[in-house]
Amino acid sequence: QILTPTPDGFGQASVEAGIGPEIQNLQASTALLGRVIDICHDAGLGEMAWTLLSLVNAQALELLETVDALLDREQPYAFKDNHFAWWTGTAAPALTAFDARDSKELLAYLSLQRNRLRHLARAYAEPLIAFVTNRPRQRTPRQAALVARWQGLLAELDGYDNKKPGNAVSTLESFISQEMEQLTTSNCLQVLTTRSSVERSNDLFSQRWQTLHQELSKRCHVLTQELLSQEYGLLATLFNQRLAHKFPFTNDT
Repeated sequence: QILTPTPDGFGQASVEAGIGPEIQNLQASTALLGRVIDICHDAGLGEMAWTLLSLVNAQALELLETVDALLDREQPYAFKDNHFAWWTGTAAPALTAFDARDSKELLAYLSLQRNRLRHLARAYAEPLIAFVTNRPRQRTPRQAALVARWQGLLAELDGYDNKKPGNAVSTLESFISQEMEQLTTSNCLQVLTTRSSVERSNDLFSQRWQTLHQELSKRCHVLTQELLSQEYGLLATLFNQRLAHKFPFTNDT
């Protein structure tokens, strides 16, 4: 399964159809708006220039918030139940986590997620980010975090497209398609402990990697403890059957 329509899927399509033309219009008029603002400023109409800039900046940030809401509703790279309590450790969790029938379908899913994020980032967020950063003004902490989130996402997509070593997109995708495809109870501690040393930033791809790694690590520790308990129980049974009350495990001389 590659696509899972959400209940409000049609609403999202309608929202996206609405913001597309608005962003295009803003992008097309950016140069003209800049000249008008400069003319007002040069003519001593600083308050008018500031008001115009504030209005357009507010519109751009409002559109960016709409794009961000689209992203949050779509939940890219979401995995089954958002935890791994269902994983028994006998088979690798990757296919079940992302509802894929085989490795080929899993790779197709990852490509779909990446391309969807690229579309949201390039077609919608990037022109808005360019506008609000070209003529910066004071932002609220929430607005600053919003701009930073999309700047980070755009930077990691650039890193992937330019084949930058260690980019967050490749790190996430290789973790899902390689490490997660090989995990079992017997090797999960070693694999996940090794990968925990990777330093990541706070972009969306890294956040998804961190969530997957954290949830898998929690489940891995539970499974490992259960396996150790089972092996200890088996060892105790064998000891009692074959060695107990025999030299040197007896007080008899």
